[in-house]
Formats: sequence, C-alpha cells, structure tokens
Amino acid sequence: MMLNAQIALYGSNDFVDADRWFWQSCLDGAIRIQMWHGILVKDACAMFLPRTRNFSYFTGLLYDCYMIHFSIAENIVFQDVYQSNFPNSQVLPFGSVRNDILVRKDVVSSLWRLGLDRGVFNAIEEAKVSGKKIVLCCPTFRQEYDTSDSYIKSWAPAILSLSAQPDIRIAFKMHPIVKHFSHLKRMMHISKTAGAYCIPASQDIHPYYNLADCLITDYSWVWADFILCERPIIFYRPDLHTYTQTRDVISYPFFDITDVGPMCTNTHDIIKHTLSQLEQPSILTPHWTGPAISSRFGQ
Repeated sequence: MMLNAQIALYGSNDFVDADRWFWQSCLDGAIRIQMWHGILVKDACAMFLPRTRNFSYFTGLLYDCYMIHFSIAENIVFQDVYQSNFPNSQVLPFGSVRNDILVRKDVVSSLWRLGLDRGVFNAIEEAKVSGKKIVLCCPTFRQEYDTSDSYIKSWAPAILSLSAQPDIRIAFKMHPIVKHFSHLKRMMHISKTAGAYCIPASQDIHPYYNLADCLITDYSWVWADFILCERPIIFYRPDLHTYTQTRDVISYPFFDITDVGPMCTNTHDIIKHTLSQLEQPSILTPHWTGPAISSRFGQ
C-alpha cells in the first residue's frame, strides 16, 4: 500500500525511531502533507535541529522537515512559524478541519456531538445559559518521569481557587496522552472536589471551545485554535523551570507570547487576571489585528 500511495498524511514526526525509516522510504514519490498540530513548533522542527545531539534523531528530523510538500498551519498568524519549520513546503494556513466547528457553524451539523460525554457537555451548556462564565482549563502533556509533582502542585490550587469564584464555573480537561498516568486520577479527584466539570481526557476539545468564555493553559498549543473564538486566553506557568527539565524549552521567535494574553505564575495572579479578562473584550481576532500584534506581523 505504501509503495502505491500518491498522498501521505502525517499526524506526527515519524522519523524519531530508526526502524521506521525503511517503511517511510517506501513513500518516495508521494505528496507529503504535514498536519501535526502544535508540537512541531515546539521541539520537532528545523529550528530544533542545531540543538539535537543524537545523530539518528537529527537525521530523522532533517528528513521530516525538508521533505514535506504541504504543511497545515492553524491560521494565518502562524504561517511564518510553519514556513521556518518546513522550509521546502507550501504552508496552507486554514487549520484543522475541526476548526469548522468554531468558524462555520452554518455548515456544521450536529454530528460533531457524537462521542461526547453528553452529561458533562450538557451540564456546562446549562451553566453557560444560566449566566455563569465558563473557564476552560487545559494543561499540556507531562511525561511519566516527571516525578516532582509540579503539575499537581501547580494546577490543584488554581482549580480550587477559581472554582470558589461565585460567577465562574471551571471546565477542566487534561491532555489525551495523560489518560494512562497517575496524574489523571489525582487531578480528576481534585477537580470534582472543587465542583469543576471534568471533561474526559480522550474527548475532542473543539466542541468545548464554543462553550468557553476564557481559556487557561500552560504550555499547550490549544490556544492556537482558540484564537478563532476571539475570547480571552491566559497562560499559567508557575513551574516553568521544572517543566523545561523534562521538556525542551519552548520558544516562539516570531512573537511575544504575552501579546496573546497575560502570563501568570501564581494563584493570586491567575484569579486577578481571569476576573479582569472576563470583564473586557478580548484583544484577539483570528488575524490578530490588535496594535501590539499587527506591528509584529506587518498586518
């Protein structure tokens, strides 16, 4: 099948392990389309190559970065970032097909509700209709060998403090990969104790974007899609030093992350900025036309 393939869709970097190289070499001649969400601008891109000491990993990334014909960016804001990651590719900044849920409600049927935990989704929807502000909290993936518990120590007090605010309801969703780790049960228990809505980790996050009045995340790339909702985004990174010990340092050379939303490093700040952001219009638009951002992108 691979020898006959005319188009290859990539959902990840597929050249980390040497035993995959043979199978991928069978795709020579096929049009390669990279649809890897977010992570490619963190640690699997052309900009990462000079910092890679492992020769096997380096050559794999090199091949993956330069052999892609088309790459799909979340939106036009990230077109330059993707172009740097895949220098030989044509960047198509129309995002995931799932983004239609956020921007084309007129053509999206009710089929997107299939597979959702209807009990959780309906409860969040009812809270929103009743006038509550829905704050969607989405931490990023943490490795199993992150034994410092910085993840729990960071998010547990934030969830408890945010849930205590009278006009706010918290919807908490962990990264899908975390579903096998001990973090899951502990954070789900803490969230339920606080009265937060616990969205199953395995579910698609996109339907819940539409219900959220504000997004709080740490290092996750979910904010790149949430921009399309034109609602406030807050970053919560109290454990940056610990995080960078188990994950490569994340940098976005084309823009300042604080132009997207306030950066918080403690519970006091997260409460202050959440309440403030919910009371004012978002500075974001799908094309980032705000003055601080437009000057960076020349728009």
